[in-house]
Amino acid sequence: MGKDMPGASSDMQEVVAGVRGPAAGGEGEFTITVDKTSGTRLGVDVDHQDGKTLLIEAVTGGLMEKWNNENSSKKVANGMRIVEVNKLRGDVLQLVDECKKNKVHTMVISRN
Repeated sequence: MGKDMPGASSDMQEVVAGVRGPAAGGEGEFTITVDKTSGTRLGVDVDHQDGKTLLIEAVTGGLMEKWNNENSSKKVANGMRIVEVNKLRGDVLQLVDECKKNKVHTMVISRN
């Protein structure tokens, strides 16, 4: 709570601005694709207290900032949640582990 996700700000950091897809699983959700293959940090501080999602507490640079700069109408912001990463959903430990991997990530973001 209020802390960096282990490996999040540094290890989970480069979210390469990617392709925004159609609404994903529900109302208020959208999809982003980011390329972390170069090892760039994702650039988000998250809270995973609910055990299911990653609550974005701060965008701290890295790939999320790049995404926001290139997609001004679809910005990822504080208070939104990462609800799915590469088709994994509902288990925060799986989300965290997946985000640490240096590969292309497709993420579903919830505005709620």
